[in-house]
Amino acid sequence: MRDTAQISETTCKAWILPTGSIHTAIGEFELLHIIAGWQRYIPVPRSPVWCHHVFLWQGQLLPLFDLEIFINPAKEKVRASISNSREVVGVIAYENRHHKIQYGGLRLNAPPVLRVISDDEICAYPTAYPGWDKIALSCFKDPGTGPVPILDIQRIFCAGSQITAANTNSADRQ
Repeated sequence: MRDTAQISETTCKAWILPTGSIHTAIGEFELLHIIAGWQRYIPVPRSPVWCHHVFLWQGQLLPLFDLEIFINPAKEKVRASISNSREVVGVIAYENRHHKIQYGGLRLNAPPVLRVISDDEICAYPTAYPGWDKIALSCFKDPGTGPVPILDIQRIFCAGSQITAANTNSADRQ
């Protein structure tokens, strides 16, 4: 990792999020809290499979977004019965369409790692999922994991954006 005192205008910090078979990233200040260990998930009937649970955080029920299921809906069958888990949850802050701060959770497989990224690391999105341009802002190449899409948190947690991205996902797979 580079010395943070040498960060220039073309570099910034990002959290690398292990979300299953892929790694994604978010901005340094979008991750508020990491919950590791036992967490109770509450199922929400008639909700999308990738956001089928909520959990309690600081007195609020937050949606739990499962990026692995969103990208690969076949994995839903494996996780369908999980309501209590020892996984890691990243509590994320984002600004909604009405310019108010809201919170949500991202299901992770391991704790996130903070690293410095630079403009010279920009690369194409991974080819396994054709809808990255609908839910990610950009992508960079990490030496350890390969291409890492930088998520657009507002698009992921806002309902209208999820529908658009999900339609892209199902249409591209047919």
